[in-house]
Amino acid sequence: MSEEYESNSAFIKALDKIRHEKSADFSRREKAHIAILNFEIEVKPVNLDNTMEDSSLNNKDFSRYNMSNKARIIIKGSSEADCVKKVKQALEKVNDSSGRTN
Repeated sequence: MSEEYESNSAFIKALDKIRHEKSADFSRREKAHIAILNFEIEVKPVNLDNTMEDSSLNNKDFSRYNMSNKARIIIKGSSEADCVKKVKQALEKVNDSSGRTN
């Protein structure tokens, strides 16, 4: 009887540990999240045949436009899923507008 009780007790402790870990993971996903997107920007001349040249603007060139060749975008979400959804939407928006010319 004593061995069976100890075995059940160990099983219950292990089950409680699993439940606690799952609830901790669930609460982590439900917490507010932040995404940090880092970009390195390359602006290259395009030839008449639509090939790009090897050279690219340097930081001095970018400074004429009051910017640098690096960018950081910070996106906040109310949960993990909300944050990832907003990142996806932002990237799709950037991609959609990249084909437009002014």
